[in-house]
Amino acid sequence: MEVQDLIYEKRILYLSRNDLVAAGLLDYTSITEDVRQCLSLHAQGKTINEKLALDIDVEKDWKISALVGLIGPYAGVKWLGANTDNLSLGLPRSNSIISLNDRTTGRVLCVMDGAMISALRTGAYAALAAEVLAQPGPTVVGLFGAGVISRSVLLCMAAVVSEQIQRVLVYDIVPENMEQFAQLMEDKTGLSIEPVGDPGEVMRQSGITVAATTAMTPFIRLADVRPASTHIHLGGWEDEKSYVVACGQPPNKIVCDDVDVVLHRNVQTVAFAFHDGLIGRDQFYANLGDILLGRVPGREGDELIYFNAVGLPVLDVSVASRLFELALKNNLGMLLGSQTPHWLLSGRL
Repeated sequence: MEVQDLIYEKRILYLSRNDLVAAGLLDYTSITEDVRQCLSLHAQGKTINEKLALDIDVEKDWKISALVGLIGPYAGVKWLGANTDNLSLGLPRSNSIISLNDRTTGRVLCVMDGAMISALRTGAYAALAAEVLAQPGPTVVGLFGAGVISRSVLLCMAAVVSEQIQRVLVYDIVPENMEQFAQLMEDKTGLSIEPVGDPGEVMRQSGITVAATTAMTPFIRLADVRPASTHIHLGGWEDEKSYVVACGQPPNKIVCDDVDVVLHRNVQTVAFAFHDGLIGRDQFYANLGDILLGRVPGREGDELIYFNAVGLPVLDVSVASRLFELALKNNLGMLLGSQTPHWLLSGRL
């Protein structure tokens, strides 16, 4: 079946999580390439992103969100619900679906599970940031948070920049989570992973650190930052504002996925520091896409580099559209029935 068949037969393809895995969802290198290409196109002004978030309780990360993106022949929306209280119910903190539309006709083409796509495209940020912003050669990688995003980070980094990983340290506020993470991810990646109960020790030892928690109270201190290190911030407010302020002083660098979107959403440390007047707009060095395109250099020496990703909806659409095309090619998923014409919509007897 082709895309045009779906359009003119007025049918929709449904892809379950199992269908997506069969289509290649767990090809971490390909997902990282999707994100690389998408960020490059975004830097050239060839994508559109919008987000509507209904924040019910910010402290609980309780929200309902619609994240809309347009890239190439597809538009899409990720419809997401999240609440940290879900964890006490034995449910994931967040869940989502992605709907893909044909850009030209607007027809809905496909509906698919969004949870793993969302996690892995976030993990791909870390692989790309490590590639162009970290010191060359192997180093200790420190992870803050032992959840699905840290798992995704490590899977993508192991696939794309394994030569930069000497060993891994992981910190989580729940000790059992650290132990489970280490056991599982050593099996999945073959890397040496050590749980560490002191976040300061993780910072002091690690040349690359990745924060992926929902914390809204800082626990990462500037005093613990290793010289010439790279921090990849994928979470909320884990670090002191003074860390961001220091990274805004040349030759240090603050890099974002999209500076304007980061400042507009105002949900992370760099945005808090900006809106508090601690750093100016001119202290943001570049967007990651500009570095990937070679417009500006990434790491140049022994500077501190702070990369902040707020998450661009178009990344979900980029990954989802490739998997959709692979699913069509391989006859995966379930076709939802064609729509019978109705006089109310057609205006005809």
